Amino acid sequence: MNNNRKNHKLYIGLILAGLIVLLILAGLIRSPYPPQKMEASLKLAGISAAHPMGCDQFGRDILSRVMIGARTTFLIAFVTNAIGLFFGILIGALTGYFGGFFDEILMRFNDVMLSFPSILLALVLIALMGPGTYQVMIAMGIVFIPSYARIVRSEFIRFRNMDYVLAIRLMGGSHLRIMFLHILPNVKGTILTSLIIGFNNAVLCEAAMSFLGIGVQPPDASLGLMLSEAQGFLFRAPSYALLVGFVMICMILSFSLLSDSLKEVQG
Repeated sequence: MNNNRKNHKLYIGLILAGLIVLLILAGLIRSPYPPQKMEASLKLAGISAAHPMGCDQFGRDILSRVMIGARTTFLIAFVTNAIGLFFGILIGALTGYFGGFFDEILMRFNDVMLSFPSILLALVLIALMGPGTYQVMIAMGIVFIPSYARIVRSEFIRFRNMDYVLAIRLMGGSHLRIMFLHILPNVKGTILTSLIIGFNNAVLCEAAMSFLGIGVQPPDASLGLMLSEAQGFLFRAPSYALLVGFVMICMILSFSLLSDSLKEVQG
């Protein structure tokens, strides 16, 4: 029974993630219409065979923009976590392996950053750098570093005094070799689970930034920006917000299910 439940979560997560990836890849190859093409006669047009998701307030095809918007949101989430994970691994590995004064200083700074809501810190950084896609990536990437650093640090503390690590150290293995060739591979499961959770958090954070108008800027598209644009037409064209929101929910749900499956396997 439990194995079937795990399999169902994994399969549903993989299917949803696969559909999102296919949507993004289809947009890279060819979208039904140019995403920026405006048609005055099609403003807020409903769902039809020619426009399966209808058109927005400028007469642009929503499906074409969802393809581009999903790609932008996915790219922001990917780059955000790549920045956070890279520096988080470096900081977490060094502090967790060596400990001491360096560990105390960095972890206290980490605690200060983690005491503030991540969106609030991202807002402050974007206010300093200005709105835009690249600024959102950098700001969110910086905000994500402390979480990854703490996770990696705790794992390195757990492994650094294990027998096999002590044996390698006695055999003359260098600290860098032990850290990145012998300890890091053993914590990849924890890192992968955290990465999937971080991806979802990044999607939500990007949506919040763009919804507030300080993230991705028009005429570019992201799922968060499209939701922000759709809110003014909830009664005239409810399908606009509902369909864009549905795509975002599928993206978040797919990675949530994959994360749950990994946790159950590790548990």
